[in-house]
Amino acid sequence: MLATSAAWAADVDIFGVVKQQNFIQENEKLVRLAEDDFEAPFEFELFVEQSDGGNVTSAIVGTPGGTNVVLEPEAFSSGRYFSFSAEHLPELNQQHANGNYSFNINSGAINVTLTLTGDNYPNVPRLINYNAAQVINAAANFTLTWDAFTGGTANDYIEVYIEDDSTGQELFHSGPPGAGLNGTSTSVQIPAGTLTAGKRYNLEIMFARIVDLDTTSGTTGVAGYSKRTDVQIATTGTDNQIPSLKNFRPYFGEQGVPVNSVIRFEFSEPMQQIVSLNWTGSGLNPANFTYTWNQFSTVLSAVYNGSLPTNTEIGWSLNSGGTMKDIANNSLPMVSGNFTTSSSSDTATPDVSELFLLKTQTYFQTGTTATALERYRFEAFGDLNVMNGILNGTITAPPPSDAIAYPENDSYGTTFDFEAAYASKADLDRFFPSGNYLINLMTAHDGPKNILLNFPADNYPNTPTLTDAAPLLAVDPAQALTVNWNSFTGADSSSSFYVQLYITSTSGDDVYESPGVGEQGALTGLSTSVTIPANTFSPGRTYECELLFARIVATDDSTYSGASFGAAFTKITKFELKTTGSPIRPTLTLVPGGGSAQINITGDKHVSYVLEATQDFLSWAEVNYPQSTYQNTTTTIFDNDSSFFIRRFYRVKEVSYNGFYQLPVSLQGTIRNSSNSNPIAGAIVTTSLDGSQAVTDSNGNFFLQTGTIRSGMNQNYTVNVNKAGFNNYSQSANWGDRPRNLNISLNPQ
Repeated sequence: MLATSAAWAADVDIFGVVKQQNFIQENEKLVRLAEDDFEAPFEFELFVEQSDGGNVTSAIVGTPGGTNVVLEPEAFSSGRYFSFSAEHLPELNQQHANGNYSFNINSGAINVTLTLTGDNYPNVPRLINYNAAQVINAAANFTLTWDAFTGGTANDYIEVYIEDDSTGQELFHSGPPGAGLNGTSTSVQIPAGTLTAGKRYNLEIMFARIVDLDTTSGTTGVAGYSKRTDVQIATTGTDNQIPSLKNFRPYFGEQGVPVNSVIRFEFSEPMQQIVSLNWTGSGLNPANFTYTWNQFSTVLSAVYNGSLPTNTEIGWSLNSGGTMKDIANNSLPMVSGNFTTSSSSDTATPDVSELFLLKTQTYFQTGTTATALERYRFEAFGDLNVMNGILNGTITAPPPSDAIAYPENDSYGTTFDFEAAYASKADLDRFFPSGNYLINLMTAHDGPKNILLNFPADNYPNTPTLTDAAPLLAVDPAQALTVNWNSFTGADSSSSFYVQLYITSTSGDDVYESPGVGEQGALTGLSTSVTIPANTFSPGRTYECELLFARIVATDDSTYSGASFGAAFTKITKFELKTTGSPIRPTLTLVPGGGSAQINITGDKHVSYVLEATQDFLSWAEVNYPQSTYQNTTTTIFDNDSSFFIRRFYRVKEVSYNGFYQLPVSLQGTIRNSSNSNPIAGAIVTTSLDGSQAVTDSNGNFFLQTGTIRSGMNQNYTVNVNKAGFNNYSQSANWGDRPRNLNISLNPQ
């Protein structure tokens, strides 16, 4: 029996249970909690790692709640796993509580109980030599170094993992527990030749505090709490990646653009600071533009001396001279766009309206009490008077952190913000301690501005608490609604205290916001209720609400004339609001006329809709990005591809817009015979993106909708055309995400 157990144990390398917090490091000083669609901030995992040559046939884990979890195999890995991701730590702990986890591996050959308890997370890993890790010589050894694991021992574990940024292939692993790094390690050497010149890589550094260790089964079982930091690193050398234009504002075809606006271009990677821009527009003098690059050479801002001409269509062509290139000398594809200015001249205003630094703690309420969401946040938030009015900006935290935040203009160019969240107050205070914060801004028209704000020791308000959240789950939308809360302790009606209620739809639209400071009906620190007008909400909907208490602890209204700066401690309580009744269903109306098909969608206010089209009722393709109907309940969408089809049918669906919705890559064009320019019917068009294909019609026309989501304004892939009697066509190029009117010629055999 012992020999059999030992044989089974040899199949298993390590097994265990872990709760983990995930972080991102983007510069040498600052690490923040992961908060996006690509990386969950909190994870729970049960795992059984299979040894080389081993065979794990089954793994079942009994949980503290009394249920059993079956671990399943994963593609491209050995062993069996179960994982759960959460946005908030309380949600993770509620779904997977601390306690005893009983592992039954290979039908009872291994029976071990591990105890996960104490919530004893380590400190956040931070790569010390971040800057050096951006210019690694792949042909030489390179040593990664990080902050020490506070209180780490030889029984704890540190893992370093490197994978190829484009393929996900593992290139380096520091070794498993007991054979690799332990809690006392502060560095590891990457051997020469592990990485390739001119590439980017994903690096992970994980600190794991082991709270239970078992070796009685002949293998290793661990229970622990971990924090992992993801970092992008890079090697020097040849870079063949073609740069692209990621975003620009004003948008293509945007109307009513203020004449004091700054035109902003954002690129996919650092560029050589060379500008090639052609401008058109009645009354526009291209010589009046001044160009500024941000500190990373990824954003180019064009500032016009004086005001842009009013009521004028202004066109631009980027890199028409072909001189704009990335650092590695790869050329930027030419891109063009246009916008139309407003009919009124703007009066002179400061570029910046206000900028506040906030330290925030977040709670959630369902009944009469609010519970902590274990989310602690630092935020720098500013409103701009001028579109893209800040060209560069940094906010430096006080020692010993010295963390540097790089706020960014939002996609609308009207706000300027930065956020960093943590799951513990200790982590927040490590990177953003009390003391003097230096704000450095390079503004478009007002020049450099330096503001020093003192963030004193903790002075958070009490937790905002509704008198009772339960009635808000059955609200009649046809009636006015009064929301009541308990008082703001110690507050008065002065501007040092601030109360605000925000309500948004599941699409992310602003539905209601209580009046701001200086507006009629604005809430003060003494307010304990607000009444929301009838018909603000729609029937059968769920809304996300936030009640905020703010205590302002520092202000500066004089350093930058006309602009306000401040620092505040805030607490936010989130809650849901649900309305009675049935949701309004959308309807479609096709507007007759030539050219592109015009479809009016009439639906619910503050709901995002996507229009889909088909020819055969078997496959449907998205026509537009999610578009909201707002208050007028009707939005118009133009299907610019409709003219490529003899007939097309439409439907509309409701979506929750999360900011990352992207359309798939599609392309359209005509295939012709190179010898006589006659159209070629029946040619098969494919790409290297996926297996989608299109067949040309009698006029040689095709429309190919791929299943690959766009990755930027421009992207590289190969287009292939095959037709019997002709030589195959294949071309790799920067085709873009939705190229149109392509003319491709096939040579007869």
